[in-house]
Amino acid sequence: MRITRYCKYLLTLLVLVNLSQFTQAVNRVNCDNDSLYISLLTCSAGDEIYSAYGHSAVRVRDLRNGFDVVFNYGTFDFGTPFFVPKFLSGTLDYMLSTSSFSRFMYIYEREGRGVTERELIMSTAQKNEVELFLLENLKPQNRFYRYDFFFDNCATRIRDFALKIADVKTDSCKRINPGETFRSCLHEYVGTEKWYGTGIDLILGVRADKPVSDYDKAMLPDHLEALLLKDRLLGEPIVLLERQELGQTASFVPSPAIVALVLFLIVIAACVYEVKSGRRLQWLDYALFAVMVLLSLLFWFLWIVSEIKITSYNYNVLWASILYIPMIVAMIKRRTKLTRIMAIANLSMIGAYFILIICGIQYAPTLAVSLALCLAFRNLCYILPKHVREIKK
Repeated sequence: MRITRYCKYLLTLLVLVNLSQFTQAVNRVNCDNDSLYISLLTCSAGDEIYSAYGHSAVRVRDLRNGFDVVFNYGTFDFGTPFFVPKFLSGTLDYMLSTSSFSRFMYIYEREGRGVTERELIMSTAQKNEVELFLLENLKPQNRFYRYDFFFDNCATRIRDFALKIADVKTDSCKRINPGETFRSCLHEYVGTEKWYGTGIDLILGVRADKPVSDYDKAMLPDHLEALLLKDRLLGEPIVLLERQELGQTASFVPSPAIVALVLFLIVIAACVYEVKSGRRLQWLDYALFAVMVLLSLLFWFLWIVSEIKITSYNYNVLWASILYIPMIVAMIKRRTKLTRIMAIANLSMIGAYFILIICGIQYAPTLAVSLALCLAFRNLCYILPKHVREIKK
């Protein structure tokens, strides 16, 4: 805790020092200053989940005053109390911070990440306006903002002020692109068969599957660069750092598709064993249904409690049903009739889920489909004809 507190003090001190130096530099800038350069820094993806989509920052360089600083809207504090609950509930604050350009490059070089620079093509007056805008945002009362990965992040903040100051009409870039969605944009980086991608697919609702525009896609650094380039606001690219493949310890982690197949085969084998042996593997149902309850609570939390808009209307709650709570209780108390009613209800919701998939209303990762099928078979065991349903405990 002390280390975190000292880090906060140090970060605040560095910001104040940079703010003081930058204020002095701005005071020396006049309207005909042609030594001021504003550029977009686009950083490649990193190995951590929070850096999997890359990063955007703004470099302000004043050759006359020897000033070279990077403005970063993507700063957060891991030491924030209740960090994970705040992140999941959409109440985590990010902030605008600054660092010297050399320090910024050192960090990305150490992480083996690539950095590309493109100068913003603006008039001198517009560049001065950008500079003053960033300085105003750096003030303690303005530097914090409520982070939203899709609608308010390090890339969207740059997108908004750049288009506004450059007086770019956004009608054309806000036209919807059929077939492109927030979810498909994320798949470009984490894929569909990696655990990152599958986890994200599970928590996103149907809003992630609606068509988006180039303006919307600019919430990702690469797409921000493409948008500004399309609007002729960026100069030629300068590769400052090439992405390096850092040596990592090789480890085998089965993909979600493999895990999904194994789970499905286990459930089928269990059903066949029960029919042939006349013995119920109820421990399997307890374990499977308990996991569904935990997933259901997570999905409902992200839908109802969280301020993250795009995790609402998540119909994965149909197969990860909260009804498994009364079903588990009924199973423990050997209430056969109530158990059968709950099984019918759960099986009906699983059927509704597959209808939504077929209609293209919500995307379903392989793992979700497999779990839904596993649950369908296990629920079916409780509503089959009498000679199967009343097998020995």
